[in-house]
Amino acid sequence: MPDNVSKTQTKEPHDLREQLGPVTQEFWDNLEKETASLWQEMNKDLEEVKQKVQPYLDEFQKWHEEVELYRQKVAPLGEEFREGARQKVQELQDKLSLLAQELRDRARAHVETLRQQLAPYSDDLRQRLTARLEALKEGGGSLAEYHAKASEQLKALGEKAKPALEDLRQEAMKLKDTAY
Repeated sequence: MPDNVSKTQTKEPHDLREQLGPVTQEFWDNLEKETASLWQEMNKDLEEVKQKVQPYLDEFQKWHEEVELYRQKVAPLGEEFREGARQKVQELQDKLSLLAQELRDRARAHVETLRQQLAPYSDDLRQRLTARLEALKEGGGSLAEYHAKASEQLKALGEKAKPALEDLRQEAMKLKDTAY
């Protein structure tokens, strides 16, 4: 019986394969037909979508090209603007530098003029102060008297220097106004 069982067991899978062979082949044939049909439908749908979307893509490409053309046109203008701005800033710096130098030179000249105008008063004041100090040292006067007289002389010096200082202020204002 074992031989009989063995024959049956080997025969059954073989028979089953023979019976399933045409069914399996039919399944694969149907699957191939269905997938081919599905692929055709998908390709058809994709082609339709492509035809609908293509004008938009073409329009976008044209717009992109126009943007690039404008960018190329604007780039030199931007560089020209930057260069012009640099030149204007440099010109302004040069003008301001000249005006500042002129103001400095004028101020020095006015200070020197003022110094020369005040020199006699300064020398006179120095001599008087020295004399007063000597007098104080010798005990001839009080410190309060010396202080009062020195204040009077300083006020007198201030009054005499006032016109020269006013001229200096006016010159500085003129230079300031021409700078703007």
